[in-house]
Amino acid sequence: MAFISNIWEKVSTIGITTSYSFDEKIKIKNLNQSCVISQFGFVVSAITNLALGETFLTELSIFSFLILFSIYYLNQKGYLKLSVYSFIFYISVSIFLQNNYLGNDSGIYIYFFTVIQSAAFLFYLPSERNELILTLGFTVLLMCITFFIPEFKLIENNSGIKNFDAYFNFNIITNLIYSLYLVAVSQENKKSWSNNLKSSLDTEQNTNKALQKLVKDKDILLAELHHRVKNNLALINGLLTLQSRDTNSEEALLMISESKNRIRSMAILHDKLYLKNSYDDVNLAEYIKEIVDHINVSLIEANNIKIYMRFDNVTVDISKGISIGLIVNEIITNSLKHAFNNKEVIGVIEIVLKKGLKNHLKIVDNGQGLDEMIKRKNATSMGINIIGSLVDQIDGTYSITTDRGTYFDLYF
Repeated sequence: MAFISNIWEKVSTIGITTSYSFDEKIKIKNLNQSCVISQFGFVVSAITNLALGETFLTELSIFSFLILFSIYYLNQKGYLKLSVYSFIFYISVSIFLQNNYLGNDSGIYIYFFTVIQSAAFLFYLPSERNELILTLGFTVLLMCITFFIPEFKLIENNSGIKNFDAYFNFNIITNLIYSLYLVAVSQENKKSWSNNLKSSLDTEQNTNKALQKLVKDKDILLAELHHRVKNNLALINGLLTLQSRDTNSEEALLMISESKNRIRSMAILHDKLYLKNSYDDVNLAEYIKEIVDHINVSLIEANNIKIYMRFDNVTVDISKGISIGLIVNEIITNSLKHAFNNKEVIGVIEIVLKKGLKNHLKIVDNGQGLDEMIKRKNATSMGINIIGSLVDQIDGTYSITTDRGTYFDLYF
């Protein structure tokens, strides 16, 4: 019994490889088993017909038995769909020829119903509906010819056999056995699918838990990274403050102050990311407002300068956010320090951020203009160079024009 079971298992797995999906493995297994049972039936049919002296039916049964070995070969070569089509074709044609030879009284046409079941069984996926219609259509066509055109004869039976009751009873019994096999395999498949689904769900749950742990660990590491970067920037800022106490040069103090503001603009971003536990996207509206507020507090000396801000909701990644923050720092710092020397005129700075296919950042002031700023303060040219470099880093474009003030437009 164990020997037969081992052979059954080996034949059932012919052509199955690890590259196949679970459904494909089930289909190949069912096809191989159906092929074995069909071959066994043809062997019994050949022996029976040989005993009855039916040469044609004996030869047809032997030929059908041999041709079904091609199914194993096709499975072994990976031609799964072709092997299914071939199986349905071979069985349907063999049934049709036997029934056509003996006539409907023999009851061989009954096998058409199990062939239809087999076709539906082998094409069970919704994605294979067209294949199912094709195979069923072929089998149903032969069955309709058998039932509705009984006089259609490819091969005449001249043997004179009259005992069709034995044929009919034999076909009923063997057909019932095959139907029971299909029911049993169907239940086994349902159990296999259920176990596979449970296994897949368990694997997915374990994978999700592992991914959640990785995400949590990543968030912790990134939080610590931003915290340390912020602390290091604060340390650098403190060192610059100490350095400024050792010099009396106004030019050096100015350069130190500008450097501190640039560092501060980067520290603000890392601080926001750390506090919000968000490490991918930067809300530019919040970020720019905080930078401007800091510059305003540190540089404004009179109440005759007003800053107006209008922002759309624009988010960017951290590297682009740092570059844009530094650009804003340079433009606003230059405006506050150099554009408004006339204390009698109320200075206005307007910052507008618009969202679009290309986001647009506009900074406008009503000061004396960029040309005069550069003439009055050479240090401003360093800021212009910095802006050009930062815009290149974010693959943006910008323009600076002067017409009754300074207009800065950045597209990114």
